[in-house]
Amino acid sequence: MQSSPETLGLPAELRSTLTDLMEGATFSEEVLLGGCLPVVMMLRQHSLTAFAVGDQAAYEPLYEAFKRHYLKNSAQWSTKDVAFVYCLPADVAVDPDFYSRVEVDVYFCSKYAVRLDRDGKLANRLGWL
Repeated sequence: MQSSPETLGLPAELRSTLTDLMEGATFSEEVLLGGCLPVVMMLRQHSLTAFAVGDQAAYEPLYEAFKRHYLKNSAQWSTKDVAFVYCLPADVAVDPDFYSRVEVDVYFCSKYAVRLDRDGKLANRLGWL
């Protein structure tokens, strides 16, 4: 994925949007994999949700990096519901079956693939937001 100024700002825009939507949640940005954008971590009383931004090729490495990050913190996160939300910028093309491949994999945690609109906002398919 190309690193334009707009792309580099997506995690911060996403975090700002989520902060407005999710009262009481705490947020951090974690660099889990070199060469990839930071992952926005949203921690709530009973859940941990990671929001990663990238193209189709970066999904698997970012998801694996998130699992390693979870394992390092499993003592404090083991009782939480865990989700991984993979955010695709509006101009990134993916295979037609990419969304279903991501979302039917129930191993480890719930996974979602969502498209960001041109302003970096979630095209909300996540009913819990």
